[in-house]
Amino acid sequence: MTDRLSRVFGHRRVFKNVDIYKGKDRITEVDVLVLYGDRAIVVQAKSKRLTIEARKGNDLQLKDDFKKSISDAYDQALLCSNALLDTKYRFLSSSGDEIDFPRYLIRPCIF
Repeated sequence: MTDRLSRVFGHRRVFKNVDIYKGKDRITEVDVLVLYGDRAIVVQAKSKRLTIEARKGNDLQLKDDFKKSISDAYDQALLCSNALLDTKYRFLSSSGDEIDFPRYLIRPCIF
């Protein structure tokens, strides 16, 4: 996914495994972050599969599997998007370098 996004937006605008810190505390991680113009694209990819019980038709297990994959990924992406707008948070690339961008211009997009 990172390679394809890099072809579209350029390697300098696409960041993989970005850690978000508030002070010294690591809050969360963005799987892929794209900073392009006034847009920030947040991609959270989860690979949770359905359990055997859910495949057999257990509704409670299906709901739990859904929450662990789709809902949790969305919640994490929302947390990341809110942090993009708040100067109290720092974004560190996988190499440990701080990612600097003008917060007042950013309009987050969640995928």
